[in-house]
Formats: sequence, structure tokens, C-alpha cells
Amino acid sequence: MNSIKSLVMSSCLRNKDKFSSIITKYEEHGILHSEMLAVCSVIQNLDINLIIESGRYNGQSTEILARFFSGTKIKIVSIEIIKDQNAKYVEEKLKKYSNLILLYGDSKDLIPKILTIYQKGKVAILFDGPKGEAPIKIFKKVICDFPKVNVGFFHDMRKSTEKMPNPTRKIMKHSFNRVFFTDNNEYIENFKQLDYPIIKTGIWRPWMKGNNKIGSYGPTLAVVLPVSTERVMESEEEKTTTSNLISFLKNTKNNLKRIFTKKVTNFNLIENIKYILRNIKKVIYDK
Repeated sequence: MNSIKSLVMSSCLRNKDKFSSIITKYEEHGILHSEMLAVCSVIQNLDINLIIESGRYNGQSTEILARFFSGTKIKIVSIEIIKDQNAKYVEEKLKKYSNLILLYGDSKDLIPKILTIYQKGKVAILFDGPKGEAPIKIFKKVICDFPKVNVGFFHDMRKSTEKMPNPTRKIMKHSFNRVFFTDNNEYIENFKQLDYPIIKTGIWRPWMKGNNKIGSYGPTLAVVLPVSTERVMESEEEKTTTSNLISFLKNTKNNLKRIFTKKVTNFNLIENIKYILRNIKKVIYDK
């Protein structure tokens, strides 16, 4: 955790001035400027060659990426699910950027196709759609199939509150070993001033979603650097064995607790020990 925090913080401090100079007008429901700083800075630091953006909406983050990496070797492929009237407006807004390719379709299908075609260099993926657990599942799959995927960014990863739950945050924390969230206190203190122009417009307020208080400063971006063990997809058989082992260990814990608290008869004690031994044999020999 500390290593990824150090990477994100140092990268952002180094690129803050450049980022401040290319900020575009904030679009409602977009990624905050302080969050996009992390995206651009980490990509710059990791010497990425290709950025895939999943979820374009009004094109705010797309334009920031295009402006920040203008004149560099980095290419940006942006995916939006459907081509509607809003998409036409965004196309018109972004047509001046030669480092952009705009695609339409399901990211689950398009991202592997793009990665199959793109044979060289390092890749970063920014997810701002689909929402929920879907982008985590997509990323888990592609990092196993494509080692060139070096980093992932996931929007809307705020902390949960009782009134405003966000189960995706917990899923994210349990899915990856090296993950950093931009609602980190040190990060907020260093870079929140980038969001002051947004606050002045009244479109967004810190610690709020609409009229509801939330558990984080903002929608929150997660930065993920995959480790080698996360690049191996478990087979269904391995998942079943793991699940059986976890279930067995839970049952063993309960049985041992009952034995040592003397809540069983001598007969039940023998039966419980036999049960534990049978299950150890079952797990070891998978029978």
C-alpha cells in the first residue's frame, strides 16, 4: 500500500503544474480534477503507450487526457456504449484531437479486441462505465490475458455510509493487493485546490452526493497496480477447492471452539474429532 501511495503522491506532485495548465471546463457527473490528476500523473510516470477509456459520457476526462498527452507518443482509445445525440455533441467537441480514437460498443468485448490488436508497449485502462463490479471483473480478466496492462483506474469508489452504501469499494479492496484511493487524507490536502473552481459553480460539493452526505471527499478514484499473483485466473475446479477449504476451516474452528469450551459429551468429542479428520483427508486428497 505504501509503495503505491508513494508512486501516486510523487507522480502528482511532479505533474500538478502541467495538469493545472490544461484543465478544461468541468462537466456535471464527470471525474473531479483532483482525481484526473492521479490518472494523468501515474500514466506519465509509468511510461504508458496506450490509454483505453471505458465510459466517455460528455467527454470531459477524454479531453483532459487528449490535452495532457498532446505531442507525446501516447494514443487514447475511448469507448462509449451507445451512439446517441449526446455522443454526436462529444464527437464534435473532440474532433480536433489527433491522438484520440472514439469507439462505440460494450467494453467487455472491445477492450480484449483492442489489446489483441495492440501488440507493443504498456497499457492503462480508465473505467468510468460500466459501474459496480463489472469493470473489476473486466480488469481481472484482461490482466490475466494481457501482461502489457500495467495499471487500472476505477471511478466511483467512495466509502460507504449507512444511508449511502457503496459495496463496490469493499469488492475493490478485496480484489487487488496494490490499490490507492484518492479520498486518502494526505492526497486530499495536497490536491483539493484543483477542485475549487468546481465548488464555485455549485455543481458539486465535497463530502456530498446531491443532498446526501457520503463517506468520502468525492466520487473517488481507485488506482490499481496488478501484482503477479493477480495475473493468474483460477479455474472453476480451483475455485471449488478453495471454497471447500474455506468452508471446512470455518467448520473446524466452530468444532474446536465447542471442544475446548467443554460444551460436548465424550461421545460428541470423539465424533467431532472424527469429523475434523475426515474433512482434512477430503481437502488434502480432494475426495
